[in-house]
Amino acid sequence: MEVTKVLPPGEEQDLDSKELAKLIRKAIYRTLADLKKLSLPQKTCTVYRPDESSLGCYDIKSPSYREDVIWLRINKIWRSEESITLTDYIWKRGALKLTLTGQNPDKDVWAFNTYHKLVREPLLVALESTTRERLVDYGAFEEWAVDEEKIEEAIRDAVNLYGKHRRFVTAFCPLSSLSLLPGTCLEIAPDIKLKRWTPRNLSVFLSRHSHEFLWDDFKAPYCIEAIAEVSFSFKARKKVQQNSVTSMVQDLLDLLKWVLFVSLNQERPVAEGTCLIKCELDVRMGRFRRDENIGPSDCSLDKQTVNRCTELLQDFRSAAKQVPDLNKSLWHFGRSCVATLPRDIQLESAI
Repeated sequence: MEVTKVLPPGEEQDLDSKELAKLIRKAIYRTLADLKKLSLPQKTCTVYRPDESSLGCYDIKSPSYREDVIWLRINKIWRSEESITLTDYIWKRGALKLTLTGQNPDKDVWAFNTYHKLVREPLLVALESTTRERLVDYGAFEEWAVDEEKIEEAIRDAVNLYGKHRRFVTAFCPLSSLSLLPGTCLEIAPDIKLKRWTPRNLSVFLSRHSHEFLWDDFKAPYCIEAIAEVSFSFKARKKVQQNSVTSMVQDLLDLLKWVLFVSLNQERPVAEGTCLIKCELDVRMGRFRRDENIGPSDCSLDKQTVNRCTELLQDFRSAAKQVPDLNKSLWHFGRSCVATLPRDIQLESAI
């Protein structure tokens, strides 16, 4: 007979972030040492690499870190001293509660699931990220090679997500018509930036996400220069609703397009491409495409225009605290930007 239990038992206590990170780090490096004895399967993957004038697209052999042989090895070696110390610490504090169903789910079943969240997945993300960047840079890889900074980034993500219960969302949206120099990063606000990636950064992004864009998409990152990067975080203990996250991303994009529209004094707002939404541990939260317009002719952003954008954004947010209906007006502005029929554009603008 199957039973359902919530484990660990008892009242949940806060986890010390530094202690949690230290224990995860030890368990990750122990797991990596045990896995290095295993010969890696390989797969063919698409890699973008910068050349003299553009980006080249290549099919290159790459290690495949998510094959069954690796899962089987992990299932044999996961009960290391370091991993048990990690799960014991969390268990004693009644944290990372899981609802488990089975014949008799116990601490060992809970620890196995917790290990996979805190150790296995961050390690695999760090390995894959390291390999991807080395393929972009050198066209070759080294088995089980992983950069320390990639591990530390994955540990921070795990601590934020499972220790602090905080979600961090970043969305990348190409914007047509804006001319930026390679490597440019313009901060309109702490949560809204305009960037033009370097050829290397673009290659790394496309090597991971090129499948998100159609080959003939003239507003894809490989066709236009400017990328809007919007980000935010929120406290979350339950499953995040994608619709809510998408709505928050779209609100930020609408605000950015409004300040650009006013500052640049153009007849038409800049146009969006396909927007990709990601969160911690390289997880894809979704994507959307709501704009089939072309946008105005090329627009250059000088320092004065950027400052004007920042001032407008601050003024809007300050005013919206006093007059909440301003956010409704911004929503209608956003609708007018993505409408294709002149009648619809006029209607939303009037509202």
